[in-house]
Amino acid sequence: MDVIVVGVDGSEPSQRAVLWAADEAAWRGCALKVVLAVAEQRGGSAHLTADLTPQATQITDRARELAHTSHPDLDVGGAPVVGHPAKVLVDESEGADLVVVGSRGHGGFHDMLLGSTSLHAAMHAHCPVAVVRRPSGAGHDRAPVVVGVDGSASSQAAAELAAYEADLRGAPLTVLHAWPSGADEALGPWALVGQTGVLDAEPAGVAEEAAAAVRAVYVQAEVTARTVRRRPAGALLAESKRACLVVVGCRGHGGFAGLLLGSVSQALVHHAGCPVLVNHRHDT
Repeated sequence: MDVIVVGVDGSEPSQRAVLWAADEAAWRGCALKVVLAVAEQRGGSAHLTADLTPQATQITDRARELAHTSHPDLDVGGAPVVGHPAKVLVDESEGADLVVVGSRGHGGFHDMLLGSTSLHAAMHAHCPVAVVRRPSGAGHDRAPVVVGVDGSASSQAAAELAAYEADLRGAPLTVLHAWPSGADEALGPWALVGQTGVLDAEPAGVAEEAAAAVRAVYVQAEVTARTVRRRPAGALLAESKRACLVVVGCRGHGGFAGLLLGSVSQALVHHAGCPVLVNHRHDT
């Protein structure tokens, strides 16, 4: 059976991640696996496991109960494991359809978005990774799923995943291509550097081509293609304030070059106004 893995640590952000993952699992008709990773410490993992088993088990039990509260019929499993949280999540991703993490945490997932755990998982997972951030507003009727595209195979795969997510939610889809001009204002530390060769070049029809491919599969979908003359990080962050989900690929070119290794992805996972889904499927 297909499975979604959610990393928990008992924090409020991880509880939001559990609820988001439970919704996703229910929509997809798959199982949910709750994972609490406890990092090994000096003195031996056996001693550590014995000390922390009651607390860790309580956290995972509460997470499973929370998921069942929102979806009583959902198949929910999982247990605490000993290991480095980032490595555990990457290992779990090999057999998962999706890995879900909260925006911040404590314990094994301390400073989820400010340290290495979430970024490591987002960069190295074998399946898509959702970083669940608190929505910036109180919610919007018909809030769209937004996907950033740049003409690469990775971004087209992200568009396909975004269309699937929009279909699950009954939400409209916005396919966004952003390209900066030489006079564009830099976004502080999120500015793209070393790419002056692409600043004034507009790849024609990138958004519309990606949207057309999506419409061919989801013929009833409400799909809007948009091109904006703005730096990609700023464009996607602005859209995230009105979206229910932003989807990006793990690699790209043009304005989205080095998406998970550079400033664009970091801006999104740190500052997006909604959950961010990073696609790893079918990347080339």
